[in-house]
Amino acid sequence: SWGKHECKIEVKDNYNNISTGYFNLYKLRMPHLEIENVSIQKESIALDINNLEARNADRIMVCLMDRQGNESFRGDLNQTEINKPRNLILKGINEKVYFMDFLFIKKGIVYCRKRIRLKPNDFSISSDIDFTTFINRNAVFIKMKNPLLTVNDLDLTIRQGDISQTIKPDEGNDTIFFSFKPLSTEPDINLDFIIRGSNETLTSIQKKMRLVYIESQKKQNFRDGEFSAEFYPKAVNEPKVLKFETKQLPSQFPVLSRQISLYPYNFPFLDYVYFQFQKRTQNPLQAGIFKYSVKRKKWSYVYTHYDKTNHTFRTKVISSGIFALMRDVFPPVISLNKIRSRFLDKIKRVVITISDKGKGVNDETLNVWINNRLIDCEYDPDWRQVKIETVHVLKRGKNSIRVRVEDYAGNKTSKDFSFFLK
Repeated sequence: SWGKHECKIEVKDNYNNISTGYFNLYKLRMPHLEIENVSIQKESIALDINNLEARNADRIMVCLMDRQGNESFRGDLNQTEINKPRNLILKGINEKVYFMDFLFIKKGIVYCRKRIRLKPNDFSISSDIDFTTFINRNAVFIKMKNPLLTVNDLDLTIRQGDISQTIKPDEGNDTIFFSFKPLSTEPDINLDFIIRGSNETLTSIQKKMRLVYIESQKKQNFRDGEFSAEFYPKAVNEPKVLKFETKQLPSQFPVLSRQISLYPYNFPFLDYVYFQFQKRTQNPLQAGIFKYSVKRKKWSYVYTHYDKTNHTFRTKVISSGIFALMRDVFPPVISLNKIRSRFLDKIKRVVITISDKGKGVNDETLNVWINNRLIDCEYDPDWRQVKIETVHVLKRGKNSIRVRVEDYAGNKTSKDFSFFLK
């Protein structure tokens, strides 16, 4: 319902420890504004407000802006409800004024903006238009970046297969945006932005978008070139939309495929989901699927199964994100931790750190020699360390350690160390 709501969030862990959070939420009706007879005279602007309904607003501000968004006037409108025509005149106006903004404010926050164009739309004929895309469950939001467009300047027609729909924009507190739900499960969507002038269409700009529409209780497959995705019936509880596109992010690993992006990132799947790349490579052992961390700006290997019959690389994923098939060409890095004592009788262990950038250290290939004697030891993948407790093979004077290991891509490395004990 409309108005103020008090929300409580309670979270428990497996041991019944409880954390509770409280916050207030306001659900406000969007204001209604009807304006006619806008006229610009020398250093003044006149207009008629026929209807205004903004009962939830604490205040309404009127701002005048130029083409670059620079503000030249700001003042309060002293009424939040107008049901009879009222003439509004602003004097002392700069001739460069291009927009009039009505800002509706609640608790100090602008929750709605309605923009009025004061001069004819002179948006130049262009072959491009800039916007960003957001996904909320099964709804797509397109947020426009051009500050010169208003809700009266732009329409959007979407086409999926043989189905089409024309959408009018909505107005937010700082931009205009379109929202729609997919018309079908067809992945390809054609976007036709129609930019209008006073009485004519100035230009029409076409864009394309690919969506992965996932339905509940239905096994589905999606394919784009060498990439394919398999969604099991319970991957989502309700219909979900993911935006499919390709990226060109930097990588220290040689890239063997396109970088596939499924947005929003890190959306959790509830059932089995498999991503697959089909690729013939000279050394399949080195190839694997990597996932990109948007937060760390880093690629990390995810467990990959290779089917040599079909030349496919397959991985089970638990969330959406950015994936690519890459080659691991980096051998493991070996370092000897600092010896804690220079005296033989005080040393309890020797610690060696082994790390790998790509597919990980293959502990079955690990060999360690101390003073030319092969030592029994184990690699701890969590700490990325080898802890050698067999210190009886150490001696006073010069000691030598040789470490030899491979990663799961078959990259080999070896390292020799020496140190002195008293």
